[in-house]
Amino acid sequence: MEQEITDLTNLPSDEFNLENPQDLLQYAQQQLWQGNYPQALSSFKTLLDLIKDDKNTDPKDIVELMQQIGQIYRTECRFKEATGILEEAYNIKKSSGSLKNNEDLEISLLNEIIHLHIDLAQYQQAEQKLEYLQCLQANSRERTLTHAKTYKNLAILYDKFAKEAEGLTMINKCLEIQLEFLEENHIDLSETYNVRGELHLGLSKLKEGLEDLQTSLEIVRTNKGEGHPDCARPYNLLSYYYRIENKFTEAKEANERALEIAEKYHGKNHIEISIACTGLGSICQKNGDFDKAEEAYLHGYEIIKEIYGTELHFICGPMTNLGTLYSKMGKFKKALPLLEEALELKLRTFGGSHPDIAHLYRKLAELKKNDEKYKEAIDYCEKALDIYLNLYGEDHFGLTAIYCDLGRYHCRLDNYKKALEYHQKSLSIKVKLFGKDHPGIVIDYNNIGVVYGRMGELEAQLVYYKNSLKVRKKNFEKDHVDLAGAYHNLGITYERLGFYEKAMNKFLKGLKIRETVYGEQHPLTANSYGAIGSLYEKNSDYFEAMRMYKKSLKARTAVYERKHSKISDNFGMLGKIFYEQKDLKQAKLMWTKSLQIRKLSLGMTHPGVFYSNSNIELVERWSALCADDQLQNFKV
Repeated sequence: MEQEITDLTNLPSDEFNLENPQDLLQYAQQQLWQGNYPQALSSFKTLLDLIKDDKNTDPKDIVELMQQIGQIYRTECRFKEATGILEEAYNIKKSSGSLKNNEDLEISLLNEIIHLHIDLAQYQQAEQKLEYLQCLQANSRERTLTHAKTYKNLAILYDKFAKEAEGLTMINKCLEIQLEFLEENHIDLSETYNVRGELHLGLSKLKEGLEDLQTSLEIVRTNKGEGHPDCARPYNLLSYYYRIENKFTEAKEANERALEIAEKYHGKNHIEISIACTGLGSICQKNGDFDKAEEAYLHGYEIIKEIYGTELHFICGPMTNLGTLYSKMGKFKKALPLLEEALELKLRTFGGSHPDIAHLYRKLAELKKNDEKYKEAIDYCEKALDIYLNLYGEDHFGLTAIYCDLGRYHCRLDNYKKALEYHQKSLSIKVKLFGKDHPGIVIDYNNIGVVYGRMGELEAQLVYYKNSLKVRKKNFEKDHVDLAGAYHNLGITYERLGFYEKAMNKFLKGLKIRETVYGEQHPLTANSYGAIGSLYEKNSDYFEAMRMYKKSLKARTAVYERKHSKISDNFGMLGKIFYEQKDLKQAKLMWTKSLQIRKLSLGMTHPGVFYSNSNIELVERWSALCADDQLQNFKV
């Protein structure tokens, strides 16, 4: 039928006699092909009412028309209505004598219902019907396109349960059958390539995943045009690929295109809009634009809540995104219940061994890390690691993030040998999968450099930081923000080695890029201001140090809550400058502010609280000993 529809795409609607059932059918098909789903749905429903009233209508035509209406309802995320009409169609098929032995129609209808079960997380019902279909198909003498749909649904179901390898086998069977009957750029192949691309990405086969997604997008463009709503899904999946590859400019462009298309054709509440919002929120969070990230995540959350409610596990993604963002912003009381509720819902849906569970354990670990509870963070990470090792073995890309986390947390606890071991494991997997010059490897070079720095082995740290910069220069333009991080790290090492001029050169290079890309009010720009201020302080240039510390404070207060621990660090730095300038009154004021924030954000027993108290006691002791006219003799 689709091959005929293409000839109708540009036919004006006034060429159809919409009172004639055949013309109405062609008009409805035209509207569906063009992505005008409300108009197509209305026309198909009108046609259904017409043919139902005609006693001479073949029941097969009624069932197929109801199936078409069910597909549109599902496309529009109207799952309740889709379920109702597809179940009614199936009952008509079963009760009609002329359709009783039409096995192909039964397989086709059941596959639509199965897809709905998967959409609604009714995985047990989907699995039962798929088992029945496999038995039907095993006894069939020939393969048909409806058999391909069964394999596609099996692939999607395997993917939901993190069985990507089995899913890949099924989707390849689906594609093999489809290519027997369809041309290589037929529109029905687009969804198949989307499913296979997503499975390839899940198996860390990024090159194959990219090829599949690009093929899917090109098929839709060739058949239906660039702006068709079917383009939204491959664009969203391509953004996911680009984020894995740290290509955030391309990722943002793909999400924005998906969002533009989906909003034009689907209105405001559609799954593709939520997916696009999630991608954009992730990119904004990466760039430190927490307000925009929160706005995007909340938009995605409200859409999912509207479509699915709060009892299905699909709400867990937006909850996890928000919880992670709030954790990064230091809003731990808002973050923890979101992540714990998401974990409980995922455990209820999938049991204890699923990558989504591992992902949530990592997010809870990150929250504990942000709250400086590193032992609890390690416990959560080890749970995530066990899940991934059991599911995927020792060389899966997903392990690298867990190894990085474990390395960082052990480093914080001064377990340097373990930290290096985990970071080297991550590096080995990435080199094996992607080669030595992949941009993702710079994370591991940085992490290993940090550990050597904590151990005091600064020359070794310098080697890894230089390796990191070398790889970044091969992959990015000279003003790319990733280069700023490399320059910043090298600056810190040169500073510790006493090479202040080299350190300042690197800090300023990093600052220039960050100010250009992020502006002045960004957490990473704040880090650059702080580092440059520290260098000025070491050179006793207190005026410039003060200026930089104030810029750092201004940037952080624009991003974080006033009680965030990083704000306390800024007040601490300012207190130190005032103390070195013998302004004890201002020093005490800054350190008191730092203390108040640390008590709120870190708790009374945190070492930072003890440090702030010690500073205040030091100021009070000197103030008591020194009269104002004696301060010129005061020595720090």
